[in-house]
Amino acid sequence: MKQIEALESCIFPDAWDIEILGKMCGASAERLYAAIDDSSRVIGYCCCQTVLDECEILRVAVAPEYRRQNVGRRLLDFVTALLKREGFCFYFLEVRSDNVPAIGLYEGLGFELISQRSDYYSKGCHALIYRRVI
Repeated sequence: MKQIEALESCIFPDAWDIEILGKMCGASAERLYAAIDDSSRVIGYCCCQTVLDECEILRVAVAPEYRRQNVGRRLLDFVTALLKREGFCFYFLEVRSDNVPAIGLYEGLGFELISQRSDYYSKGCHALIYRRVI
């Protein structure tokens, strides 16, 4: 869990500590999925929250040196397969409008833009709401 917390603080300017990550994932780590390398180092993670047949992706992170190597795609494919087996039907997520690489990943995985919160993060930086049917 310390590796996830370190990755969180390396990537996000508004980093959550491990306690917050755990609470956001349903008071346990059951919805906190990690990708690891050959030496068991955490190189990415996905934090989800589930309600009824919906899953909200709260955080997706990949270590900078592992980006553009399909780590995020493989992680989200893995999580999708698990959730589909459990009967979940929808994914939702929010992404900053200036996070072009993440938007490309999500759209490439079949997420569709359904809404926008204008100036949510700052003037000119919107929150884009995406949905994917699983």
